[in-house]
Amino acid sequence: MRRSESIFPSLERLLRKLSLRAQVAILLAVAMLPIGVFAVAQGITNYAETKKLRREAFTFEAVQASQIEQAAILEAFGALNALDALIDVDGDADTCRGILNAFIEQEPTVPFIGFIDSEGMMECSHPPASPLDFSNQIGFQTFLKSPRRAVTAREKGEVSGQQVIVVNQPIYRDGALRGSLSMSISSRYLEWVARSKNLAPEARFAIVTADGSGVAQSTSATDFDWLPSATKLRAIFASPERIVEVSSRSGQTRVFAIAPLFKQDIFAISSWPGEIVPASLGWLNLLTVSLPILMWGLAVAVAYFAVDQLALRHILYLDRLVTAYGRSGRPLRAHRMRNAPTEIAKLGSSFDEMVEVIETREQDLVETVQEKDGLLREVNHRVKNNLQMISSLMSLQIRDAGSDREKLGLERLQERIQGLALVHQKIYESENTNAVRIDLLITEIAENLRNGSARKSDSVTLTTDLNPVTVIPDTAVPLILFATEAIVNTFKHALSHVDNGKLEIILQDDTDSLCLSIQNSKHPEAVSKDEKENAGRGIGQQLIDGFTRQLRGTVNRRQTSDSFYIELIVPKTEIARPAQ
Repeated sequence: MRRSESIFPSLERLLRKLSLRAQVAILLAVAMLPIGVFAVAQGITNYAETKKLRREAFTFEAVQASQIEQAAILEAFGALNALDALIDVDGDADTCRGILNAFIEQEPTVPFIGFIDSEGMMECSHPPASPLDFSNQIGFQTFLKSPRRAVTAREKGEVSGQQVIVVNQPIYRDGALRGSLSMSISSRYLEWVARSKNLAPEARFAIVTADGSGVAQSTSATDFDWLPSATKLRAIFASPERIVEVSSRSGQTRVFAIAPLFKQDIFAISSWPGEIVPASLGWLNLLTVSLPILMWGLAVAVAYFAVDQLALRHILYLDRLVTAYGRSGRPLRAHRMRNAPTEIAKLGSSFDEMVEVIETREQDLVETVQEKDGLLREVNHRVKNNLQMISSLMSLQIRDAGSDREKLGLERLQERIQGLALVHQKIYESENTNAVRIDLLITEIAENLRNGSARKSDSVTLTTDLNPVTVIPDTAVPLILFATEAIVNTFKHALSHVDNGKLEIILQDDTDSLCLSIQNSKHPEAVSKDEKENAGRGIGQQLIDGFTRQLRGTVNRRQTSDSFYIELIVPKTEIARPAQ
């Protein structure tokens, strides 16, 4: 079967994440598992079944009693629904008591029933009692915030003085809350406890609220130390498990059977000490479980040792060898695999042959790259020489120029050619022919133009603040030509014939763009009439705009009374940089 058709793809993915030794250990363990699995499983199953049956036997009668309690609570709500239709909440207390008295005569097992109005006063009840004020009690305040059917228990009722379950139902008239009917009924659950004669002395029974507070129990004790803490009880109530074994507040381990009596309001809890249910397997069961495990573990260890010595250690050695070769590139050989079994030794020989082939191919590639690099340098060198030759020819032409206008035009063209020649010179001089430092080129071009165009070497102050920026030649050429044209313009229109000129060049490599700005001082008195007329519409401005479009950037020009400023902004997405 092909790997793509594997029945257990998830298992295969898991095993691939583990080391080879771990995979072999797991597969051997799984393959030899049937030796002891049946005996172990049978022993554990017998123990679990025994413990489960003992627990169910202890809790069966208690659960039956709690079901009777649930039925009694539902009957009580049915009776309160009937009384809701009979009681006039705006009538006098005597009429109300008469209705309740008639109900009690039919249900003599109900020890108390009463009506509490929305102000918390109880004036209508049976048996009759003095008006009681419940307005300040927490239970009544909670009821007003969220009126609903609710059930709780009392160790001693407010009026009846008996151990009772208290059932409350809100009363509405025309959609408004007018009070609640409260009925006390005898706890069938605790009555069953009192009647039962065969319960263990250590057994305990209680009714507990949803917040984990005990409100009634089967003994005369006033504390609930045999119950778990309130936090544990809330967690038990929220879980689906209804028979649990946890520590009590006193630290004793006990078994608890939980039975909800009404929704999540109150719960019946039955409990026995944990030692009643056997907690240990016993020596016989322990031997039955442990002996197959020991035999299985020994068989797995022997098989693993044999596989490791014959195959695994050689494969892992080859893995380390391949990793070391990949990281260092040194000519490694699998010498230690020559004494391995035949199949593994062949794998080592194949590795040695592969290394030799790779080394030969790498040497060929290195020679090819060196040859191409040399050719590229030669091309750039020849281009630079040709451009310099053109520049020299133009120098001869400049000397024979018939007018200043013609001479100026040729000088401008010569400066552009020299800038382009400088780019090619830097390419063949650099170690990487695909990387050009444009900050160094701009500095050199600015120095050359100042020395060639200024009246004196110190008549123009040159200030540079250039971030190191490396780009490929295709990007460097338009950038350098832009800088050359902009600097030439500063000398042509402002700085050529002054003694106190200023030229500032800034190159910033920002997060999202590359910004080249050139600023020069203005000297209107040094500009000729022809230059003034041609400013802003000559070929220099057209070339600057053309280089900007080639770089897919934007150019900004502005001037003040004493300076002129030009700025090129190129998005980083348009800047091609050499591979690292």
